[in-house]
Amino acid sequence: MSIIYDALKKIERNKPKITADKQKTTPRIYGYLVYLIVALLGFVLADFTFNIFNQKFLKKGNALESGPKEITVKPKEEKFLLPPQEETVSKPLIKSEKDHSEILKLNGIFYDIFNPYVLINNRILKKGDCFKDYCIKDIFPDKVQLEFKGEIIELKI
Repeated sequence: MSIIYDALKKIERNKPKITADKQKTTPRIYGYLVYLIVALLGFVLADFTFNIFNQKFLKKGNALESGPKEITVKPKEEKFLLPPQEETVSKPLIKSEKDHSEILKLNGIFYDIFNPYVLINNRILKKGDCFKDYCIKDIFPDKVQLEFKGEIIELKI
């Protein structure tokens, strides 16, 4: 045993001693390099999987492909056959707003295809509503038709 012990002592004497200062100053660059490589691989893998899933969704025609689309609804046009009308009409069918401008003031139109509203004399009215013997017959984006004692009156913006 002493032979082994003597051999170990010789090896220890010949081995250079590393001081604590040299250990602190040696850079730990390999550890940081490993973390950096792992982080880069993670980003590359995440980008790759995102592109794969994104292409699968775009092939199916998902909403991500083109974004929001504008939807337009056209009302059905119904054609009615009207009986022939006599040409002798005692009073005009449509009167302008000049005759009723003292009583009626069109403040605005809130036009929607399905549920339009109109603001007349600071009152919100819809199709079919009546006030002061005036009834809302129809609402268009730029005008309103009112019925007053059998006459149709148009108010324009």
